[in-house]
Amino acid sequence: MNRRRFIWQKAQAQSGLPDGYTAVDYLQSSGAQWIEMGVAPNQNTKAVLKIKINDFNSVMGGSLIGSRTDLNSDDQFFTYLDDSGGTRFLFRVDGQTKAISWKGLTTDKIYIVTLSGTEMKAELEDGTAVFSKTFSVPDFTSTVTMALFKSKSDNIDKGFRGRIYSCKHYSGDELIQDFVPYLDTNGVPCMFDLVSRKSFYNKGNGSFMWG
Repeated sequence: MNRRRFIWQKAQAQSGLPDGYTAVDYLQSSGAQWIEMGVAPNQNTKAVLKIKINDFNSVMGGSLIGSRTDLNSDDQFFTYLDDSGGTRFLFRVDGQTKAISWKGLTTDKIYIVTLSGTEMKAELEDGTAVFSKTFSVPDFTSTVTMALFKSKSDNIDKGFRGRIYSCKHYSGDELIQDFVPYLDTNGVPCMFDLVSRKSFYNKGNGSFMWG
């Protein structure tokens, strides 16, 4: 076995992916591709995502992760990015009268974002803190399961325009989903959940890009 093949196989083993799957750094959406997570959020939901924003979509904005039943619903774990009055990332959970607003994001940085029923925070790859806000919300359980690369049940064209490198999904302190990007045995870009050992494919239009 040559050295390059050995290194590739070792990387595959360390990634936790099944044989024949190829690990990649990220999946990238144009705003029309998204993943069905299959779990409804509640007050204990926490998501930790590593992302890079490509476009804030000044016409419509776009959502990174979450769900809600309608615009003013209390039944929500909802995100929204746009450039209204400057770039901003909005996050709203059931029981809040208005969204938390993180302003001043850029398209030239990779962010690690934490979203939960008690806090919204963000840092750079080197650990530099760029935003932090704590709060509390009442107990709730959404009637809509969450999506990744958008928030259900919003229009499919209002999805996140950028890259997701990873997404860890918790219920309290319990890790329930651990999404990593990969190419399946047919070369199709998808997310693999290291917890359930299941593949999650694009539910939208077109195809994810990857890198």
